[in-house]
Amino acid sequence: MKTRETQDGPWMWAEKASLEKIRTCLEKPSMTLLVYWALCEIASDERTDDFIIPMDKIVSKCGLTRPTVDKQLKLLETHGLVEIHRSRTNQNMRIPSAYTLTTCESQDKDRQNRRGESDFPPM
Repeated sequence: MKTRETQDGPWMWAEKASLEKIRTCLEKPSMTLLVYWALCEIASDERTDDFIIPMDKIVSKCGLTRPTVDKQLKLLETHGLVEIHRSRTNQNMRIPSAYTLTTCESQDKDRQNRRGESDFPPM
């Protein structure tokens, strides 16, 4: 059996703090984790944390129903783990949304800045 090496790739990137936030903040995190992992896989494939993709692609990656994925995306958005820019055409038809995966570290800094706290511990 071959030993796994970091150079072997391709690997999927997922921030551990975000995964832990999902596990600790949600009563039943399993479906939310599946959707988050699907988004992480897509981001890794696209090689960026910002991407535009149809909902059907997310649904097929995580193996859940569209209404379930939509609900989980809203939870991820509420908890600040993903930003979603939903778009429609002039005829009010849905077009693929833009997704941005955020980091827990950037969320913590944003909260500190809103409260006027510095990034440095008190002396």
